[in-house]
Amino acid sequence: MSRITLAAAISLATAPALAQDMPEALPPIVISGGLTPVPQDEYGRAATVLSGEALRATGAATVAEALTVVPGLTVNATDLSDSLVRIRGHRADLTLILIDGVEQIADLGGTRLGGLDLADIDRIEVLRGPQAASMGAGAAAGVLAIWTRRGAEGLHYGGAVEAGGATGASVWASQRGLRGGLSIAAAWRDDRGWDVSGDGGEKDGLERRTLRLSGDFAATDDITMGFSLRAARDDYRFDTTNFAPTSEADYILDDDFPHGRSEQRQGQLWAEWRMAGGSVLHRLGYDLATDERESVVSPFYTGRTETERRALRYRLTTALDGEPVELSTQVLSVMAERVEDDSPIEPLFQRATNSLALEYRGEVRPGVSVQVALRRDFNDSYRDATSWNAALAWVLPESGVKLHASAGDGTRKPAFYELYGDGGAFTLPNPGLAPERNRSVDVGVTVPFADDRGSFDVTVFRERLTDRIVYEMVTPTQGIHVNDAGTSPRQGVEASLGWRATDQLSLRGHATLISSRNAAGERELRVPQREVGLGATWTTADGRGSLSGDLRHVAGVMDTDWATFTTVALDSYTLLDVSGRWTVAEGVALTARVDNLTDADHSDAWGYAGRGRTAYVGLSADF
Repeated sequence: MSRITLAAAISLATAPALAQDMPEALPPIVISGGLTPVPQDEYGRAATVLSGEALRATGAATVAEALTVVPGLTVNATDLSDSLVRIRGHRADLTLILIDGVEQIADLGGTRLGGLDLADIDRIEVLRGPQAASMGAGAAAGVLAIWTRRGAEGLHYGGAVEAGGATGASVWASQRGLRGGLSIAAAWRDDRGWDVSGDGGEKDGLERRTLRLSGDFAATDDITMGFSLRAARDDYRFDTTNFAPTSEADYILDDDFPHGRSEQRQGQLWAEWRMAGGSVLHRLGYDLATDERESVVSPFYTGRTETERRALRYRLTTALDGEPVELSTQVLSVMAERVEDDSPIEPLFQRATNSLALEYRGEVRPGVSVQVALRRDFNDSYRDATSWNAALAWVLPESGVKLHASAGDGTRKPAFYELYGDGGAFTLPNPGLAPERNRSVDVGVTVPFADDRGSFDVTVFRERLTDRIVYEMVTPTQGIHVNDAGTSPRQGVEASLGWRATDQLSLRGHATLISSRNAAGERELRVPQREVGLGATWTTADGRGSLSGDLRHVAGVMDTDWATFTTVALDSYTLLDVSGRWTVAEGVALTARVDNLTDADHSDAWGYAGRGRTAYVGLSADF
C-alpha cells in the first residue's frame, strides 16, 4: 500500500470525523509529530488528526465540541468559559496546547478553550502520551495542536453566519502565489449560554472575538521567512458557589453579577534556510504569548492575573540519506531553546528554561519506522529534568495493517503559585519542587478493511504519574506545595472506527475505557470510566445535502459532594446531536443543527447543570 493511501486509511481510523466525504484530503503527515512533521504511516504514537472542514460539515462549531469524538480525551466544562481538556485521565495542565505552533499559557490549571471556534481551523492534531522530549515541558500527558487556515494557491475567501443558541459571524481570506502567501481571519460569537445553577435563572454566556493574520515569503530559493499574529478576547458570566451547601441543588447560586474577561495575544516570527539541495534545514523562531484574566466575583473583589511567555529556538535538521528533508526517510534533528515566563503585575513570578533536544526518525527496513527523542531542561527556578520517548510503526505488506507502539517520559513544570506561593500569607514558596513526571507505554493496531473504505484502531495504554505536586498544611493557616512520593496509575483502552459503508453513508465511532487513580488508590475526579460515541452521515446522491447524527454516552464519573465532603458518582448520560447541510449555490451552504436533541439532563461536575436542547441555523460560503 502506498504511503498516501495508507495515510488516508490511518486518518479515517484515528479521526472518526473524517469518515464522511471531504472536499480535500488531509496531507498525510502529523505536523506536530516531532521536531519536524512525520508521515502518518511512519508515526508510531497514538494520534488523532481531525479535518476542520469535515468537523464543520458535521455541525460542530467550537473546538470543545469537536474534541468529543477523540478517544482517550475528555472535555470537562462547568460553563462556557471553563472547558478543559484531559488526556488519559490526567489533569488539564498536563496537556500542552499549541495554536499555530505557539504554546498557550497554562499556568492557572490548564489552558481553557473557552469559546474557541472552528471557523478558522484547518486541522486539529491530538497526540496521546508523553511528548515532552519533542514538544517541551507541559506535554506530560499529550499535545493538542490547532492549526489555522493558510490557503491554497490563488485567491480564496469565505465566511459564515449563525443564529439560534448563539449568534456569530466569521470571515477569512487568503492569497498565495509562487513565492508566498498571506492569510487573514476574523470571528465574533455571542453564545447566550444557559443557567449553570440549574434553577432556570439568568444565563451564563460568553462573547468571543478573534483576529488572526499570517504570512510567509520566499526571499530566495533557499530562504523563507514568515510570521503569525493572533488576538482573542472572551467576556463571560458565571454563577457563584455556596460555601455551606446542604445539597447539590443549592451549591451553585444563580447570580447575575459575577463576570470575567480573558485576553490572549500571540505572535511568531520564523526563518528557514535550506542547504545542500534541501537535505539540511536551519530554522530560527521567536514566539511571544500573553494571557490576561480578570474575574469580578463581587462588587468588593476582583481577581486579576497576567502572564507573558517568550521563546527563542533554533533547530538544525539534516537528511542522512541526502534527500530533501520532506522526502527523507532518515532524519536527524537538533534543537536549542530558551523559554522565559514572568508576570508584569507580580515581579516575584519569574522563571527561565534552557533546553537541548535530539531526535531521530527513520525507516530501518521497508515498512518499519522508528522515532526516538531525548531532551534536557535546565531550569533556573526548580529542578532540572530529562525526558525521552521512542516509537515504532510497522506496516505489514499487502494487508496494510499497521502495528504501532510507543514509550516515553514527560514532565510538567511547576506553576508560579506552586513555586512562589502568595508571599507567605497562606502559601509558602518551595523552589525545591521537581517537575511532575508521567511515564507511559502503549501498543496498538490500525486495520484497514473493505478495500480501504474503512479502518479501525485499538490502543492499550499504561501510565504512571510521579512527583505529583500537592498542597500540604504546615501550620493552621499556612501550606506549601510539595512533590507527592506516591504514584498515580492510569491504564485503559482507546478505540476508533471509520467506515464509508456506501457512496452516500458513512459511519464512525469511538470508545474509551479507563482506570485513573491517585497515589492513595482513590478514583480521579471528573474522569469518565467509560465513554462511547457513534455517528453517521448520509449524503444525497448529487452531494448537495447531508444529514449527520452523533450519539455520545458518558458513565463512571466521580466528583466531590461539597455538602458532605465525600466522593460520589455522577449520573451517566447520553447526548444526541443532529445536523444538516444543503448547498444552495456553488460554495454556499445552508446549515442547521440541534445539540442535545432529547434535552437530556447531564453534568460534568457536581452541582453544575449541563446545557439543554439548543438549536442553530446558519449560512456558510467558501470560494
